[in-house]
Amino acid sequence: MSISHQFIKNIKIIKLKQLENVKCSFEGHNLTAILGINGCGKSTILHALACCYQPLNTGQDYKFSDFFLPNNFNIWDGSKFFIEYSFEDKGIKRKNIKLYKKNKDRWSRYINRPKRDVFYIGIDSCVPDIEKLKERSKINIANKGENQILQTIVDKISYILGGQYQNCYNGSLDKKEYKIVKRDELYYPSIAMGAGEQRLLTILENVFSAPKYSLILIDELDITLHTQALNRLLDVLIEQSNKKNIQIIFTTHRENITQRTDINIRHLYHTNNKTFCFEGVNNVCMDVITGETNKIIKIFVEDQLSKSIIETIARDLRIQRYCEINTFGDIQNGFTVAAVKAVENKDIENILIVLDGDKYVSKEEKMSILEKRFSGNTQYEKNIREQALSMIREYNSSQHKSPDRFIIDTVKFLNRESEIHDIVLNLGVLQDNHDYVENIAAQLGIDKKVAGEDLIYEIKDSDEWNNYIQPIKEWLLDRKNVLSLEIPK
Repeated sequence: MSISHQFIKNIKIIKLKQLENVKCSFEGHNLTAILGINGCGKSTILHALACCYQPLNTGQDYKFSDFFLPNNFNIWDGSKFFIEYSFEDKGIKRKNIKLYKKNKDRWSRYINRPKRDVFYIGIDSCVPDIEKLKERSKINIANKGENQILQTIVDKISYILGGQYQNCYNGSLDKKEYKIVKRDELYYPSIAMGAGEQRLLTILENVFSAPKYSLILIDELDITLHTQALNRLLDVLIEQSNKKNIQIIFTTHRENITQRTDINIRHLYHTNNKTFCFEGVNNVCMDVITGETNKIIKIFVEDQLSKSIIETIARDLRIQRYCEINTFGDIQNGFTVAAVKAVENKDIENILIVLDGDKYVSKEEKMSILEKRFSGNTQYEKNIREQALSMIREYNSSQHKSPDRFIIDTVKFLNRESEIHDIVLNLGVLQDNHDYVENIAAQLGIDKKVAGEDLIYEIKDSDEWNNYIQPIKEWLLDRKNVLSLEIPK
């Protein structure tokens, strides 16, 4: 086969149902989870992706009318989106961008679609077989022999569901197909299964039978599964996707999976007629972006150490009680938060996004990232980016050091007589700057947060510290004065 190593890099939707001008990336891991509230467009993205390819071997041939059926309210005229994908053709690596659109009554020609095996698993697979049957008397399901795919992975099924499965078979009744399992020495067909067990078998059969480099789309992966089973299923899907280079994209409402680092996390959020796709944002950050709080000053930082720095500054200014400080993780998320807050245009003068100062230091670099987060060339869009930029500050480091690196180097330079100083001197050079605080915490037998606070205490009365925090301290002092945040006498 000449075509291989296929991977869909992203989808950019110009207009499709409720989605406009939104880009969702699938790069990073083979598994991508799309989260968001009901009606935000998660399933719409899956439906669009299902129609982007024509089968290569055993995949399904989905048409836009399968998911975007015209009706008397909307014929979906003007729909338009792009996909960027990569592949190997006769050993040569290539990438391409493909446009799909609908004008009046015609979608893009199906014959021009790239070839790849695609499998879509919708929520209809959640309906138990027993609810599809009309018979209410004894039925006889014929055993058609072992299900070769599921039989080879009974250990995976047992691991996910916690039972002991011995065998899986194919069954049939009146030309309808069923599954039969042997679990804990008991035989029973799918009409006796719960929705979770039945759907799990469907998902696993599709994943393990799919050819290499397939694309598998699963709507509401978490539905009918409890949290432990869901995480075990993800373990199995990751293992199989890596083994066969299968790409799996799924929607979910189970926000606790945002704690995982082995899958791509994408969050859809709609505000003021603009839809954002956040990358790697956890549910805590989403709560901050979408929620309302009573704190006057809202500050967003990259990680816990930066949060401790801001807490120290606010405490010294005696305004900690008025500050809400939250972490957003990857630096790219800081620009997303800035763009969202600029679009909402609510009290932005009291919002601060603090970057570590080791990346995107110049105004041009920051604006380049913001243009990716909020694209467009109208005056409105330019104003949004300028407002977003106005909320961003970073620590003052002439050598562009991260807080971790700055604090460790300053502790060494000040040469204080303390246990932490002794430990820092003997650390050597670590591969990742974030490893320093964690290493110190382990040696002292204390929490990483406490270790960070102890390190700050070592240097907070130094000139180096005051210079480093100056841009942030000046901003907070200005807010204190403008908002009259003096503690009442």
